[in-house]
Amino acid sequence: MEVFLAVLLSVVASDEPVEVVESGAGTALSSERRLESPHRIPLAVIDVAKIFKEAGEFNKKMQNIKLGIADFDRDIKARLAEQSDQSPPGLKAEIEAKKASFLTEESLLYADTYREIENAVQRICRERDIGLVIRSTSDSMDPKDRSSVLQAVNRPVVYTAVPDLTADVIAALNKSSQ
Repeated sequence: MEVFLAVLLSVVASDEPVEVVESGAGTALSSERRLESPHRIPLAVIDVAKIFKEAGEFNKKMQNIKLGIADFDRDIKARLAEQSDQSPPGLKAEIEAKKASFLTEESLLYADTYREIENAVQRICRERDIGLVIRSTSDSMDPKDRSSVLQAVNRPVVYTAVPDLTADVIAALNKSSQ
């Protein structure tokens, strides 16, 4: 490290032009990047939470899951009311199995929708020649809400002047679900 700094300082101190020689060492990824043309718009952002909130098909399916949970909850309460002195045999196991089923269904819905989001982002980026999309949030901070403040403080993107693809992704998802 000291040798590098000494060489760097001697180069900076001299008035002679410096020839930069590119090293042949590199990774496969860096050599692949050199082959690709640079992107016109190298960066964009999306608000994934907002996309999930406004994705029509996702919300319909999520509502169906919630209705299923509410129906099951009413059924269990009715069965418990019928047998007030003790719970029916196997009820706890039935509740745990149904809970696991609902959680799996919800997880699959999120995974499928996220894959659709990724595909929509990929299509949009190829059309617009965007090379990287960073997850961002457009939620404003509520200074009186500790959780909101902590979320704002921990945001990875503090400022952005790059394109926000959120509305385009929402439109693509809602268009494909019709």
